[in-house]
Amino acid sequence: MAEQNELIAKACQKADKVINRDEIKLSDFAGSADADRLRADEAYVAKREAEFAKVDSPEEVEGLKWSRVLEALIHEQGEQSNWFGPDAVTIKTSRYDDIARGVDEVVQFRKEDAGLYFLGLAIDATYSHDAVKKLKTIREEIEKGTLASLRYFISEDADIKGEFNNIPRVIVGVDKKTVGEVAELWLGGKSKELAAHPIQFQILEQILEQCETFAKYAAKIGQNDVARKYESTASIIKDVLTEKQKTIKDSGTRDDVHFSIATDLRTFENL
Repeated sequence: MAEQNELIAKACQKADKVINRDEIKLSDFAGSADADRLRADEAYVAKREAEFAKVDSPEEVEGLKWSRVLEALIHEQGEQSNWFGPDAVTIKTSRYDDIARGVDEVVQFRKEDAGLYFLGLAIDATYSHDAVKKLKTIREEIEKGTLASLRYFISEDADIKGEFNNIPRVIVGVDKKTVGEVAELWLGGKSKELAAHPIQFQILEQILEQCETFAKYAAKIGQNDVARKYESTASIIKDVLTEKQKTIKDSGTRDDVHFSIATDLRTFENL
């Protein structure tokens, strides 16, 4: 237990550095966004951060650390280790959109099609076995026909600075044991092992299964635009998986959170 606590403490320190370095800053929008709204959103973030700092339950404190590390791993290694494939760029969302909109990360695929970029995947990372609440949020978005939205987004590739709406949302779940295993490699600078770790297959399989499930449900209830977004994302992820399987040996290892999400997906329409 002492070793695990030391590991997560060191990994959390590194995670904070990575996230603070790369996350979209609200200050980047000074002069280009509504000043009153920007101040209100900055105040909201400060208030929520103060609430997080007051958490004194050991379980909640530990939970915040694990979540932070998982976010940083998906952000940094998703791109550096090509977990999402060589055409993907990971973009760390602003703290406001992380807290208020529940989007930790956006994955942008740089596959050009008639001069356009496909932008997709609003990722909400979790290490929890209970994904029902998050899946319910996605189902409600599908039913309304409006998917995830960000208030503060920057993509130089797509020439976007400001709001970014209707992004297909998925959740990515990894349990503490897996996060700890990958974090240890991360802290040790084991880039080769990180690039070959089965966590990437787990993440991609979760995204693919969710996109296929969400697309079918959207089509069933007549939300055809939403269905097409999830179908397009599923197609890209399927291609990424196919290519990975040609070059990386998949051990087939999947953790408890992975199977928990798969179980919840089977009853997605009735959650």
